[in-house]
Amino acid sequence: MDALIKSLRPSKPSDVKPADSKIPEIRPAELDPAEFLAAAVRADQPRPSRAEAEAAVATLLGYIGENPDREGLLDTPRRVVEAYDELYQGYHQCPAEVLNRTFGETAGYDDFVLIRDIEFTSQCEHHMMPFYGRAHIAYTPVERVVGLSKLARLTDIFARRLQTQEHLTAQIAAAIDEVLKPRGVAVMIEAEHTCMSVRGVAKHGASTFTSRFTGMFRDNPAEQARFLSMVRGPRAHERRGPAKDHRKRRGVVFQPLAQRGVAQGRNLGPCPARGRDAAGLRSGCDLDPGRANGGRVPHRPALVLLSQD
Repeated sequence: MDALIKSLRPSKPSDVKPADSKIPEIRPAELDPAEFLAAAVRADQPRPSRAEAEAAVATLLGYIGENPDREGLLDTPRRVVEAYDELYQGYHQCPAEVLNRTFGETAGYDDFVLIRDIEFTSQCEHHMMPFYGRAHIAYTPVERVVGLSKLARLTDIFARRLQTQEHLTAQIAAAIDEVLKPRGVAVMIEAEHTCMSVRGVAKHGASTFTSRFTGMFRDNPAEQARFLSMVRGPRAHERRGPAKDHRKRRGVVFQPLAQRGVAQGRNLGPCPARGRDAAGLRSGCDLDPGRANGGRVPHRPALVLLSQD
C-alpha cells in the first residue's frame, strides 16, 4: 500500500515540481561587479576642471538671488568644491581592496559575525541632500575573517557617493558576498532623509529601514530572526540602566528648597550671603547667585531634608 505524504503548508501550483526535476535556486538580482570591484571613477575618465566646478557654484549662488561677489561669498565656490571632494571621496576608492586582507586564525569559529550601529552619512541622489543613520552588517565566514574596521570602511566608501538607501544596502551586501564568499550576508540600514524631513512633506524624525539577505540568512528564517533580534537588542549603555541619583538614600527624602517653600505655603526668600536657613543649608548663596561670591558662582537650587525614617 502506497502512502501519500502531504505538506502541512499548502504549496502554490507553481511550486509543485516533479520529483526528478531540479529546483533552481532563487537569488536576488545581482549588481554589476564594476560597482564594487573597482573605483567608480577611472583615472582616464574626462571630468570638468576645478575652475569649472567653482564657476558652477557661483552660477548657483546667482540663481538663488545672491551676489557671488560680496565679501562673505567670495571663497564659497572654493569651499563647496573642497567639501565635495570630501563628501564624495567614495567614487575614488575601491571597495574590493578594503576586503582583500583576511585572517585565518579563527579556531574553527563557524557562527556569524555582527557589527551593528555603524554610523554613516550619505547624499540622496535625487536632491543631493544628506541622509544619515546606522548600518548593521553580519556575515558567516568560511575559514577566514576580515578585520572589523573594514566593514565600517566599506560602508563609508559606498555612503560617500550619491545614493539611494536601497542601492546602498544592496551594494554593501553584494561586495561582501562577492569578495569574502561567506555562507551568508545580512545588512540592515536605518536612516533619516533630510530630503523629506526639512523640505517637501517635512516629516522630521521619520526613519527608513532597508535590508538585504544572502545565503544562509536568505534561506533560513531562523537566522534572519536571530540577526534581527541581536540588532534590536539593548545597547551597552541601556543595559547599565539609568544613572543613579546618590541623593536618594533609603529613608531620606530630598526636595529643592524652593519647592519646599511652595509646598508649605511660605515664602522662603534668600538669606543674607553665606547665611543658613533653619535646616542648616547655605540657602543664601544657593538661591541668590548675585549675592554669592560677587555673582561668580552658578545658581544651584539648594536641597533640604524633609523627612527621615
